[in-house]
Amino acid sequence: MNIWYEKYSPKTVEDVILPKNIKERILKCIEEQKIPNLGFWSHQPGLGKSCTSKAIIRSSGADALFLNASLEKGIDTIRNKVMQFASSVSLSDAPKIVVFDECDNMSIDAQSSLRSFLDEFSLNCSFIFTGNFKSKIIEPLLDRLENYDFSEFPKEEMVKPIFEKLKFIVQNEGFNFDSEKQQLVLSIIQNSYPKIRNMIGNLQRALCTNSSQIENSVSSYEEIFESLKKKDYYKIIEQTNSLTNPDGMFEFLYARIKDFTKIPGAIQSLAKGQYQSAFVRDKNLNLASTLCELMNFI
Repeated sequence: MNIWYEKYSPKTVEDVILPKNIKERILKCIEEQKIPNLGFWSHQPGLGKSCTSKAIIRSSGADALFLNASLEKGIDTIRNKVMQFASSVSLSDAPKIVVFDECDNMSIDAQSSLRSFLDEFSLNCSFIFTGNFKSKIIEPLLDRLENYDFSEFPKEEMVKPIFEKLKFIVQNEGFNFDSEKQQLVLSIIQNSYPKIRNMIGNLQRALCTNSSQIENSVSSYEEIFESLKKKDYYKIIEQTNSLTNPDGMFEFLYARIKDFTKIPGAIQSLAKGQYQSAFVRDKNLNLASTLCELMNFI
């Protein structure tokens, strides 16, 4: 059975679900063949960072080097693969793009070496970085990128194109988009937003098993934050245990630090929890403990 997320993965930038101003900006850069060095970030997986990178490559007809930086993260990769690719001239006169996927796993030495590297080769090659933890990227490297946080895109701009995408999938798979299917799509968006990959998976599961039950096994950071404000211990435990990326919650909470009534205590608690997460056996338990402590400061 085909996996629908892969089947309906965007092939061009036009197909990617992005805020209008960002899509227009990227399309103009492609048209002018002046693709800037880009950083695509989000605390949560499945929001379209890697898909957007691949769509830019296809839309621009670029020669590309795609690196999984969680596996090829050392300075030797920079010196060998990337330098050889970036310094060569394209025989077809096509633009050249290097993608560092999951670049937040790169070593500090590798990141440091990229600073002058981007300055030296940016006239000949563009660089795209994707990752979950923007805070793990050194500032001098971030300053050389045009950065977009996919988790902060305005929901009011995203819901309509997401709905149209899911509607297209339903119809393309041979189902009638009746009121029942419309309600199913709306429920999936409500339960899975902003994780588009999760939405398409839920849609395939529901339609192929003739079931209206929606899997909502992964909580969003927004939902957990609401439970934190309500000081709902039991809900927090349930939601935290469902997270696939508990470390991302620390950055999310720090971005919301102004919502706390006792900011110094909240910062200290967050810093302690984030530090401990690097060593603990159960990251979800560590996050739940931190959230319980944060209840004293909100």
